Amino acid sequence: MKWRIEVRPGTLAALAAAFLLGGLLMPGRRPAVLDGPAATAQAAPAAAVAPPLVERGDAVADAAEEAGPAVVRIDTVSVEINPWESVFGYDPFGSGPQRRTGTGSGVLISRDGYILTNEHVVSGADSIGVILADGRRLRGEVVGSDNPSDLAVVKVPSENLPEPPRLSSAPLRPGQWAIAIGNPYGLEHTVTLGVISATKRPVTIGSRTYDNLIQTDCAINPGNSGGPLLDISGHVIGINTAVLSNAQGVGFAIPIGFARSVADELIRYGKVKRPWTGLYAVPITRRIAAALGMSRAEGALVMEVVRDSPAYLAGVRRGDVILEADGRRIQPGDDLMLDLKKRRIGDSVKLRVRRGEAAGTTQLEIGEAP
Repeated sequence: MKWRIEVRPGTLAALAAAFLLGGLLMPGRRPAVLDGPAATAQAAPAAAVAPPLVERGDAVADAAEEAGPAVVRIDTVSVEINPWESVFGYDPFGSGPQRRTGTGSGVLISRDGYILTNEHVVSGADSIGVILADGRRLRGEVVGSDNPSDLAVVKVPSENLPEPPRLSSAPLRPGQWAIAIGNPYGLEHTVTLGVISATKRPVTIGSRTYDNLIQTDCAINPGNSGGPLLDISGHVIGINTAVLSNAQGVGFAIPIGFARSVADELIRYGKVKRPWTGLYAVPITRRIAAALGMSRAEGALVMEVVRDSPAYLAGVRRGDVILEADGRRIQPGDDLMLDLKKRRIGDSVKLRVRRGEAAGTTQLEIGEAP
């Protein structure tokens, strides 16, 4: 069936401008008081009960001791050559190549020598040195890195490495203890204590957009990025990644479940394979519905389709209105793009699409991002 697009380019441009301009930037215990009369009868001796973990004065020290040996310092060196030398040749009186150094943290995730860290810690490095907790210095090589997630895996020789800490993907609750270990400002194996301030926090950091970060008031500073965030048992719950520069006590960590899945792909493929449709659509609001002459605000308006992408090959075009995905109507508040992002490569999605006064269905096969 041939469809005729009724939406004029001027209308789409106006809608895009309105959408962009109107978008939001992403941004102690009290003692128990017992009421009632005191008991007069002699009570039976109570069985000895171990105090809760958080009440032990050495709980944090135990957690740090449990995971500490697997936390490493990462030193990087990058050499920048004057680009004009390729044009005018070497200048013996010039400054010569510039040598830049950096420091970060990482955590061992396997006895095979794989270390999980931040992408920004190792990005552009010409050489990487990994310093273990016992003082040994090993040469590291980047196995793979992923800029969108700010995660990378570094490999070191596997001889006589410490035991990797346990990873915990258990649900987190605001208020529970959190421990950060790393090398802030080069101060090796610094331990800081805080709490989980929030979970599933959507944050935009530079060019990266996250929708599931852990927020903590643990001190996260330059140098302990890439190090682990622990729970009170010493299990890794996240990878420290960023702190708000204009605020105190607002740091963020990548949940370890997601970080480990990225690490597994980097180890296996050297990159992260992401689902891709080549489609960009926005939810239809009342304002957009009125501009399109629609009686109800439902569906998603296709703003852009990359040529020869999976969406393009499925017949979806700019200006189409996607009404359903796999038989489910797209209601106000639904996010079609987020739904497609969660699909796996190779999945097929049945879309019901309206173009002008005509409507039809098409099969969209999720591809791999280029």
